[in-house]
Amino acid sequence: MRTADCVIVGAGIAGAATAWHLARLGCERIVILEQERGPARHASGRSAEMIRQVVTGAATARIARAGRGWLARLAQEWERPELFDERGSLLLSGERGAAALREQIEAARQAGSDVELWDPARAVELVPALAQAKFEIAAFTRSDGTVDAPAIVSRLLADVSARGGEILYDTRYYGVDLDPSGRLVAVFAGDDRIATRTVVNAAGPWAGAVGELSGAIPIPLAPYRRHILHTGPLESIDTSWPYVWNVEVDAYFRPDRGGLLACACDHAPMEARDVEVEPTLVPALERKVRDAFPGLSELTFTQCWAGLRTFAPDGEFVIGPDTRLEGFHWIAGLGGHGITVGLAAAELAALAIASKPSDDLLPFLASRYDGKPSLPE
Repeated sequence: MRTADCVIVGAGIAGAATAWHLARLGCERIVILEQERGPARHASGRSAEMIRQVVTGAATARIARAGRGWLARLAQEWERPELFDERGSLLLSGERGAAALREQIEAARQAGSDVELWDPARAVELVPALAQAKFEIAAFTRSDGTVDAPAIVSRLLADVSARGGEILYDTRYYGVDLDPSGRLVAVFAGDDRIATRTVVNAAGPWAGAVGELSGAIPIPLAPYRRHILHTGPLESIDTSWPYVWNVEVDAYFRPDRGGLLACACDHAPMEARDVEVEPTLVPALERKVRDAFPGLSELTFTQCWAGLRTFAPDGEFVIGPDTRLEGFHWIAGLGGHGITVGLAAAELAALAIASKPSDDLLPFLASRYDGKPSLPE
């Protein structure tokens, strides 16, 4: 029987980053459970890998800024600059969504992000493909960019392993074992029982089910499917463009692998599973992208994939200790922000596990779903 100081369920960005922070804080015996045969097989490995600091809400803007900072520092410390391409972002809106975008800009600036408000002419000068697009304002954030998410997750896990951590792939989590007083003493995983007093739920789309199996707060986390389109290599794409997102109609594109990646931001509720492309939806998704960006109307999309993003009912992240099962912790419901905020959210989770909770955790506490939205003592 294994013994662990902490068992983490899930080897995506949330689980890998939480393990990494815990290892830095001195937690030596970490075991990560992953039901797939490798890390980052779902949300973390199927995202558009864009770092976005102009988001809704002051608390989310702060954690987005912090997450971006971690990614930039680690790319430098690891001497892997290709892991974070600081190409910038350009968010667009017409008159209907302008007020909301201005609020996001202000929240991002208050968090310390370098956001500039541009008129359409300046945006078109940077990205000529926007010449026919309809928008009134643009927000340019120079310190945004794109990352190699699977490579970052793999490096975090390698660092955890180097510090004595263990990652168990192809291993399913079945629940917890409690002593007669109701204290967590072990988890059941695969054919094993792992003695531990600390469990972290970083299971992405399966986080709700992991919580239910454990007897934790019943949080109805909901996965949603989203498709991403790709053109394949194209000579006409300027690879230096920032990513471009029309936040009013919700569609975006960015240079990727010598071609163009695009998304119509579909949002369909799904059960937690390995989702596949729904072919009947693809033509409508392509039309939405072309309608939002007429300058792309001649492009042909030759590839498509789908992934899941998971949300709590109130749309906020779920981080921190559970109030029904002592020793059980959450880092889930990161929605479409997981790659951006993952390292910062994981730091908040790790500090709470180490009994050093940060005030920045307050807006995201899992305990709000149990009527106890306050920091643990």
